[in-house]
Amino acid sequence: MIVGVTLLYGVFESSEPHSLARLYFVPASLYIFPLLYASLNFGIEGAVPTALWSATLATPLALSNRGMELAGELFEVGGMLLLATLVAVTVDKEALARRASEQSESERRLSEIKYRSLFEGARARRGS
Repeated sequence: MIVGVTLLYGVFESSEPHSLARLYFVPASLYIFPLLYASLNFGIEGAVPTALWSATLATPLALSNRGMELAGELFEVGGMLLLATLVAVTVDKEALARRASEQSESERRLSEIKYRSLFEGARARRGS
């Protein structure tokens, strides 16, 4: 996905300056898709390498611009990296909370089994 976005970005950057001038921000924006995919599916472990690779490929293309376009594209790439990181951290927190909840539920079930066993044992002794 990242290679495809980078190729599209290169086409936009190498095209006639005025033909796609209104759409100069679109290719850099497309990096959000692989970044969010990696963040949502792999958490911070997937987001960081994907973000670094995206930034490495996008920065030289963004640097081919001048003035406000350069500032806008660099800001956009930086914002997407920040967004991907925030999503990844949130995904990791949710996964940790889910594991803690599952552990708690497992401990509750074990406690219930022990309690029932104790209760049944006491009932059996009373009956004898």
